[in-house]
Amino acid sequence: LNGEIRTLENIAKYLGEENARNENLLQVLEWGEPGISVGIINIRGETICGENLSMEDFFGIHESVHGHSSVSYNEEKGLLFTVPVYHEDNIKYVLYKLFEKDAVIKRFAVTSYGKEGKIAICDRAGQLVVPIQDPSEEDRMLFQSNTIKKGFEAVAKKIKVSSAAAELVEYKEKAWFLFVAEIEQTDF
Repeated sequence: LNGEIRTLENIAKYLGEENARNENLLQVLEWGEPGISVGIINIRGETICGENLSMEDFFGIHESVHGHSSVSYNEEKGLLFTVPVYHEDNIKYVLYKLFEKDAVIKRFAVTSYGKEGKIAICDRAGQLVVPIQDPSEEDRMLFQSNTIKKGFEAVAKKIKVSSAAAELVEYKEKAWFLFVAEIEQTDF
């Protein structure tokens, strides 16, 4: 996630320069990847180019209007990366990159430990943002089990006082290590 933010921040620096004209904006933003859109919103929340997005749908737009790079999620629309675009000391625009659900899975789903490790990204409310990659029926049953749900509830209590937390649970005679960590610049 951090790599996407850094890329957008570099583009935002270019866009904020005096010599960056509006015709250059469209060239920079024409990435043309399926399920991914890029655009610019002014500080009043009006779309200048790209898909119309709302501050009500994505808290990250509001964060970037106030000078912070952010990642936010909307279940219907997808995962949104936003960064402020400065002209000298003033925020002029918000640059965004939106990944629709399928593009989120394609770009951000990961495995570890030879596909034995299952990694998913959820927001603080427990809403799934990036599901585990290629889940089997056994994986689905695992994450729907009361044992795992209770384990994540225990981790959720621990994360309130720390930036990372873990819990060891047993499910079907196997030990599962549940780990949760905050992700910088997000509500995840």
